[in-house]
Amino acid sequence: MGAGIAAAAIPAVPALIAPAGGEAATPTQAEALAGALGVEQLAVFCYRHALTSGTLGPVASALANAFLVQEQAHAAALQARAGTLGVAIPPPPADVTEADRALEALHVRDLSTARTQKHLIALLETLEEVSEGTYYVLLGATGEAALLELAAQIMGNEAQHAMWLRALMTPRDVMKIVPSAFAEGRH
Repeated sequence: MGAGIAAAAIPAVPALIAPAGGEAATPTQAEALAGALGVEQLAVFCYRHALTSGTLGPVASALANAFLVQEQAHAAALQARAGTLGVAIPPPPADVTEADRALEALHVRDLSTARTQKHLIALLETLEEVSEGTYYVLLGATGEAALLELAAQIMGNEAQHAMWLRALMTPRDVMKIVPSAFAEGRH
């Protein structure tokens, strides 16, 4: 990820992902908000890429399109909140190379190597779990009521996205589709 996403858009990535065998540091509200916005911008980019790749079937395309609209709404709401709180708005990925660097920082497979519907859906499902985790972290990093409410609303929606993407991958295995009793995502 160029200077854009790696350095500015997801400044909280080290804090959002615990080092092997250790606890992640608690990010500041600004870091966690910027990190969540960076992940949302990355999700928007990845959904657009998946939709224009020509590899998604009709059902997967319909879901991806609906999720893209929701991810855009999440990013817009976070940008508005960031502006109100004086948090710098990170730039979105400019291309697949920047998106791949951001995905690598989040321990998600590369977009450039996801050439089948199965691989794209798996990437998007993992990214949704990471997104859930960014909101879990954001909830712990803020005490600001409006941001708490927004993060909780978006986190629930990200869990729904992950569940529906799992349903595409394993339509007959309900135990793999059903979300856990407590949404934390990957963090």
